Amino acid sequence: MSGRPACCAYRPLGLVLSVAMACILLARPARGDVPSSVLILAVPGLSAEDVREGSLPTLDAIAARAGLGWLVTRTAARPGLPGDPAASGYLTIGAGTRAVAREPGVATGQPLLDRLRLAQRAVDHKVDMGAVGRTCRRAGLSIRVIGDADAASPRRAAILLAMDTRGEVDEQSHHHIPDATAPYGISDAWDWPDPAARALTVWVYGDVARADEYAHLCTQRMAQAHRRRALARLDACLRRRLMPAIERADASRRRLLALILAPARSGAAHPSDRLTPLVVLGPRQGSGLLTSPSTRRMGLVLNTDVLPTIARFLSVRTPRGTVGRPIEIIPAGAAPLSRWRDTHRTTLSATLAQYTLGSMPYVRTSLVLALTLSLALAAWTGGRVAWLRLARGLAGAPAFGVALQALSGFMPPSPVPVGAGILCAAACAGALLACLAPRVAWTMVRALFAVAFAAVLGDLCAGGTHVRNAWLSYSAMHGTRLYGIGNEMAGAILAMLLACVMPLWRTRARALVPGALAFYACVAALPNLGANLGASLAGLATATAAGVISGRSRRACALGGLAIVAGVAALLALLVSLDSGPAGSHLGRALAQGAGLPSIAARKVMLNLTTLTQSIWTVAACIGVLGLFLAPADQRHQSSRRERALWLVGLASLLALNDTGIVAAGVYVSVSLPASVLMARIEGPEPSEPQGVRDD
Repeated sequence: MSGRPACCAYRPLGLVLSVAMACILLARPARGDVPSSVLILAVPGLSAEDVREGSLPTLDAIAARAGLGWLVTRTAARPGLPGDPAASGYLTIGAGTRAVAREPGVATGQPLLDRLRLAQRAVDHKVDMGAVGRTCRRAGLSIRVIGDADAASPRRAAILLAMDTRGEVDEQSHHHIPDATAPYGISDAWDWPDPAARALTVWVYGDVARADEYAHLCTQRMAQAHRRRALARLDACLRRRLMPAIERADASRRRLLALILAPARSGAAHPSDRLTPLVVLGPRQGSGLLTSPSTRRMGLVLNTDVLPTIARFLSVRTPRGTVGRPIEIIPAGAAPLSRWRDTHRTTLSATLAQYTLGSMPYVRTSLVLALTLSLALAAWTGGRVAWLRLARGLAGAPAFGVALQALSGFMPPSPVPVGAGILCAAACAGALLACLAPRVAWTMVRALFAVAFAAVLGDLCAGGTHVRNAWLSYSAMHGTRLYGIGNEMAGAILAMLLACVMPLWRTRARALVPGALAFYACVAALPNLGANLGASLAGLATATAAGVISGRSRRACALGGLAIVAGVAALLALLVSLDSGPAGSHLGRALAQGAGLPSIAARKVMLNLTTLTQSIWTVAACIGVLGLFLAPADQRHQSSRRERALWLVGLASLLALNDTGIVAAGVYVSVSLPASVLMARIEGPEPSEPQGVRDD
């Protein structure tokens, strides 16, 4: 029987079933392919005073499901490079690295980019403008900017946060209503559309910023009323717009990341306060305090951390030029709001103490100058007792003072006047003791230096919670260094260590000198400890010099030098392998971005040259070098010249191997010069006045 096989009769039916199954699979969303969107509520002008207890009740309710933190608003703007604070803050968030903008951003497209590129020419690093927008484009998100902070002139800088690399957004609209009782006669309508699926939406609430800008045009009482009204409307906005939008996103099973932030410090805040409130709400997220590997501090994050956080939420690779790290939420237990506010209060208190009682460049320079002049007069008069006692008194004051400054982080927090009184009392006691009992003073100084060195390094190994609040540490408000050892502390600690171990040169334990310096260099270099490569290299250079100087033969010196060089190479290789990943330091971020050590070094050299010609520390360093040569030497010991040479090597290495190394060198010389004066001739007899002829 002819015809097709029976199985062929079922082929059309199988084809139809296959097509239907394919359509069903294509129509069904892939598992895990849930629409994602990002919502940023920008509130320019919002400050820590505005989130005090009871001022924003809805924010207190939001805290039960949000991450709370403080945003460090550092940008590339500085006295020599002025910029609009809000515009620079928006651009820094949008670029993921510090940037500056001189105008509040009223244009879009190529004209806007041209003006921004012109402003970045004075910045010492590359600025990837439009990084947030490009990240969202890669994730398939549209971009919308709703609202502005218009006042007497247009202020629409929020586009700098959300724009793509072409300087454009998909939608930009302005929602105002006439209001005769409000500053400049306008208020935000905040009838903003809900954040759409697969969209980056930026809501701008400008009433607080308008109240700030209008404050100098009215009475203080009226300005306070305007600000209270703006905050009341903000609370209503949070209650009627933000929370319903988040609830609708949860009901529709959309992933929504919501952030409430202020791009720059408020004009109503304390002049030293550069922190602004930050609230983060994400899907299935608990409450707690925000942190990031950029700060390693509970409750503090950088403005450059916003971009990596958005990229991680969208599962998109972070742009290459980004210096921030993703924000994390650490459970805070009970009362997260109280801990949030306490974090700001303690940070501001520590900042005020660090500003006033920290490096004190003019005070230190004056002391170094006075000490050098007294040494010069002592040398000119042939070593008169009066001038030498004056020199020792002037040396005792900074020696006792710097030990207290290094150990201040371990003391209970105190107001600035109390801290200033304690510091003055310590300096006066040191000066008096050095004049009356120089041997006892030197013994106490060495003991204080040893305690300070051990305490600082021990605290770094334990997490650095006390060192970061020391008067000699960097302020968190600046955002320059929030962990590890800063330049001021590095200079002081190296000088203290040398003062402690240098007398060992006069004993058989001289080999411990380079070993102690090498140990300090390792602690200073490790990313999770000191995280300061410049301080580490300075310590290694000083250790190398100590090994070479203390060698008894040329062969021993050569072997010691080769061993130190091999140690440096091994340390750098270890750093490259350790300083990476989410816990890496700023050096690891730079290496991960492909910047390379040569380009990093070139940028640091230029920064060093700039500060060298503009800083008062240059005067202190130059005068201090002269003082080291004028300091009395013990002629009975041949090691006096070696000690002076090692002091100078430490000074030169700090200056050459650190960015803004003149700061570290200035603090170093303000410690090393007093230590060398107190150490000189301690074991010998006191010089005395020529005796006259006695009359019988």
